[in-house]
Amino acid sequence: MLFEVGVSRLIFEHARNLVVAMLVLAVGTEATRHDPSEIGVLYFKPAGYLVAAIGILLMLLNLAEGLHRLAKVRLPGAWQALLLAIYVLLFWRVAQLVLLFR
Repeated sequence: MLFEVGVSRLIFEHARNLVVAMLVLAVGTEATRHDPSEIGVLYFKPAGYLVAAIGILLMLLNLAEGLHRLAKVRLPGAWQALLLAIYVLLFWRVAQLVLLFR
């Protein structure tokens, strides 16, 4: 039944969006570590902070979308809190892995 409704597609889209946001954040944090003279006249650090901020904004937007979809399902509050805690734990682990592999 879950496959007919499209839940698996939504889960994979949500996971993909989370990984993309984490990669944007990793690129931004990596850019802040380089010397600005490496790329000429462009200043790398401010651009890195901007890209990292965009990555954080994308992650928060992804979380907001997930919470909105979860609220539409109308599960009990305890289930929603449990799913939010699982999401935060998975998000934290994915963040660690992506930042480790940059």
